[in-house]
Amino acid sequence: MYLDASFDWKLVNSTKFGNMFLPYADVEMKSILGEWKRFYVRIDTGAPISVFSINDCELLGYEIVNDDPYDMKGALNGEYPSYIHTLDLKIGKKIFQSRIAFPLLRHNMRYLGLLDIFDKFDVSFIKNQKTYFV
Repeated sequence: MYLDASFDWKLVNSTKFGNMFLPYADVEMKSILGEWKRFYVRIDTGAPISVFSINDCELLGYEIVNDDPYDMKGALNGEYPSYIHTLDLKIGKKIFQSRIAFPLLRHNMRYLGLLDIFDKFDVSFIKNQKTYFV
């Protein structure tokens, strides 16, 4: 078994639920200039696609509006106009392409979803401790 990467879970404080551990991962994305930019991303197995912010899109040097619009639906049935970009990602040492949704709103959350990620790795979760990408 070849281990591509492992990441510790993060302790977060919720005003409603108290302290809890959530799975996060370090992900790198290639900018328009070819530089790798690192992001700390929450792993969300309920998200069909990975979601980053418009701020992240700008940091990477890409124009948010391209030819692949997407009306992203949130957990509470909210709709968020978004654009999908196919970008080079790196998890551990593995480099691959993944579709990323960038909603047209400013937010500070990042989610690593299923599409183009979970078909490339076997992902194992050790509750409240670690996530392994194999």
